[in-house]
Amino acid sequence: MSKYFDIGANLTDHVFTGIYRGNRKHEDDFERIIKRASDVGVSGYLVTGGTYHDSEDALKIAEKLPGGFSTVGVHPTRCNEIEVSGFPDIYFNMLADLSKNDRVKAIGECGLDYDRLQFCDKEMQKKYFERQLSLSKESGKPLFLHMRAACEVLIYILFTNRDIEFLRLTIENARSERIFEIQIFDLNSSNSDKIKAGGVVHSFDGTEAERDRILNETDFYIGINGCSLKTEENLKVVKGIPLERLMIETDCPWCEVKASHAGHKLVKTTFPTKNAPKKWVEGHTVKGRSEPCHIVQIVEIIAALKEVKTVEVADAAWRNSLRLFKLDLE
Repeated sequence: MSKYFDIGANLTDHVFTGIYRGNRKHEDDFERIIKRASDVGVSGYLVTGGTYHDSEDALKIAEKLPGGFSTVGVHPTRCNEIEVSGFPDIYFNMLADLSKNDRVKAIGECGLDYDRLQFCDKEMQKKYFERQLSLSKESGKPLFLHMRAACEVLIYILFTNRDIEFLRLTIENARSERIFEIQIFDLNSSNSDKIKAGGVVHSFDGTEAERDRILNETDFYIGINGCSLKTEENLKVVKGIPLERLMIETDCPWCEVKASHAGHKLVKTTFPTKNAPKKWVEGHTVKGRSEPCHIVQIVEIIAALKEVKTVEVADAAWRNSLRLFKLDLE
């Protein structure tokens, strides 16, 4: 059986204990969810944090899971919490202290989300994204990145914070991209070594051009889940990601592969499912609540697109996860 490492599992969400939008709909089935995942080969998790307290909870859950690890960071749509705290320096000191735990393997979920500016404006997002780059440098841990409608700005920020030895961008390419011409001579700035630990752009749903910029201009991996497989264009994008730069995830409880998604036709493995939380019975998943077990569907779609065996995709993603997050799960 193949081994799977889910790099994006939001297991702090209360739906995994039967509570939806503050209302209990069924009994706590967390242990059954983990058992269902284990039965299909899920052997490791990166439980994601989106605020300080969320990161605390993610770590507590990770410590109880076989192959469980977590992230520490602030999601771009939730970074107002840092301002509201009134003490941003103390907030970041708390994040830094939490990141020292051996079970914490990445800084994030951080990045930029320009699709949902109603939660946090662009300047606020950029401000606290850059501070989390410093946290990556200080901890020596890679970045777990969120990117929505902000590829150019995100790569710009990464570029201006990169260690020069990691840069692959050619002078010719730099000259053809106006945004890079602005910073091409700023590689020796005091912030130039913040992302030596690398990272992954998770839940990628960008264009072919954006994919190629990540692949050619950074050393980052690309994480794929159900949200990456919605349209035929998405499928073309995913097909072009080399296995050596690929990671897999569910982003559960979100980003399931829906019947309306272009990738759904390539799914082979299904699970008994109830259409609503109140109809839940033991042994069933719930429609709209993605679970770690669904990672097999992500692998099946990718394998079909690339015309390779599922084991090739699973093994490559497993190796990539172990390499980036420095895991000893062999």
